[in-house]
Formats: sequence, structure tokens, C-alpha cells
Amino acid sequence: MIGPARATTRKTLMGRSATAVPNCGERTWRRIVTGSSMSTWLLCAIGSAFLVLSIVYIQSMSSSSSSFQFQHVITKSSSEEGSTNKEIMMELIQWERAKELEEALTNVTLSKRLHDKTSPQGKAFDWLVLQDGLELAASSSHLIQRYVLAVLYYATTGHQWHYANNVWLSDKHECKWSQDFGASGSSKKGVFQCDSDNRVRHLQLADNNLVGSIPPELGYLTWLESLDLESNRLVGSIPTELGLLEHLEYLNLNSNKLEGNIPLSLKNLHRLEQMLLYFNDLTGVVSDDICILVDDVALYNFQTDCLSTSSTTDEEPAIQCECCSYCCDGISHCALPQD
Repeated sequence: MIGPARATTRKTLMGRSATAVPNCGERTWRRIVTGSSMSTWLLCAIGSAFLVLSIVYIQSMSSSSSSFQFQHVITKSSSEEGSTNKEIMMELIQWERAKELEEALTNVTLSKRLHDKTSPQGKAFDWLVLQDGLELAASSSHLIQRYVLAVLYYATTGHQWHYANNVWLSDKHECKWSQDFGASGSSKKGVFQCDSDNRVRHLQLADNNLVGSIPPELGYLTWLESLDLESNRLVGSIPTELGLLEHLEYLNLNSNKLEGNIPLSLKNLHRLEQMLLYFNDLTGVVSDDICILVDDVALYNFQTDCLSTSSTTDEEPAIQCECCSYCCDGISHCALPQD
């Protein structure tokens, strides 16, 4: 595993001239000069020539606007005098893996976000390439799942979570990213359940000090059945990408500071049985297309802030909903919907 302490930019290796390619060692060359090891000379010559051609190739590739930007993978050893051919070869292999990972993840996140080291997506990509002990290949069926969960961690200040922050981003399989708590470990926070194919089915992070916004990448946990993020400090809007969670049955986002409209894309959640969105700053009108889920009997528990904050005035509620099973005032009180 190549840890963060070895990370640097591409400039060192990209700027290395042919004369800077390390030799095979002074002792080896001394033997070559004395004629004692022609086979060794041939191997060193071929190896050095290959490295020079590889570096020239990478330099030409890096000039293309569509090529991988390299900034994540070239290690500190490149800048040190006395680097070996083996070390440079390892850097080239690491670069190739990073390029393949990027290509696999662009189905979920734009490349420019992966290259932005200040974004949750860039931090998650950096972690996958440089720090993750599993070192998943781009072809791994769990790559996107592991990446999405890493993005969630960075997007919601994961190091400050009450529970599961000590196992999240560990070298364990992501289905093991959970922590038991309560009397005799009767409760669990984190990845609550996976299926027999190690696909995340239940994500339980309620009341866990999540601070930040819900990343759109969460919609790519395509086998998710239950998502519970209630009673945190989440801000921003509900991502439209949550409408991709076609297996979702339970969505609980209540008691946060989410704002904006309830996205129309949620109409695609045909298996949804409970959707709890109350005690937020959401506004607008619930679409008839979403109400069809209630009419089809699948969505039997739908709660929003559709109750007016005042019983003595004609003040409109924050959300207008004709199909909600329960209405709240956005503060502390809930009741059956008013006729």
C-alpha cells in the first residue's frame, strides 16, 4: 500500500530527462566495464531504454486535455537522487491503475471533481488510489460502492461522527464498516446490512453528527433498501440522484436543515413504503407524480412539513401536500393532515 506520506505531483517524473533515469548501480556498471557481465549490461540497457520511452510516452499523453492528470499517483521517491528502475516502474504501474480507476468512476462523478482534492469526491478518489489497503482493481464489482461510501464520509465530516468513524475507510470490506453500541451492542451504526453478494442494503447513520450535504453519488448504491440519515446536521438540497434507488423501501431524512423542493425524481421509487422528510426547511408543492406512489398503496407513510406553523392565521405551510399521511409544522408539532 502506498500511503499519503509518499504522495506528490506528477511534475517530478514528468520533468525527468533521459540522463536522470537511474542506472543499475555503480557496482553493476563496474562489472560491465571490466567485461565480466555482458548479460547484465544488456538487461540494464534494455531496462533503461524502456523507462526512457515510457516517460516520453507519459509526457506526450499528459499534453492531451482528455488524458489522466497524474497528480494523484507519482511518489516522493521520484524526486530523490538514487531512485531505482524498480521504483519508477512501480510509479508507472500505480499511474496506470489510477487512470483505470478514474475511467471506471466517471460513470458516477465527473473527472474534474475527481481531480479536485478539496472536494469530497477528490478526497475519496485520493484515498482509493493511495491509501486503501484493499487496492481494488477498476474491474471490481464493489469499486463504485466503496467509492460512494468514501464520498459520503468526506461529504459529511466523517471524522467527527459519533459512531463508525473508526472503522469507515478501514482496510476491511465496506460491509464491515459499522459499530455496535448500546446495551450489550444491541444497536448498530454504519453499514447496517449487506446481502449475500456483499451489496449494501441498509445504511443506518441516524443521530450520528453528520455535518454537510448529501452527496449525489449516494444514488449509485443501487441495491439500497433503507437509508436513515435523520437527526443530523445535513444542509443543502435532496439530490435528484436518490431517484435512482429503485430498490429503496425506507427513506428517513427528518430533523435536518435540508432545503429546496422535494425532487420529482423520487416518483421513480416504486417500492418506497415510508418517506419521512419533516422538520426540515423544504418548500414547494408535492408533485402529483409522487402522490401516485401513495395512491398505489406502496407509500403508506409519507410525512412532510405540510402543517401551518400558526393555527390562528391563514399562513400557508412550507409544503403543500395532498397525499401526505402526516403533516408537521417544521418545528415540533405533527398532526393528521387538515382537510
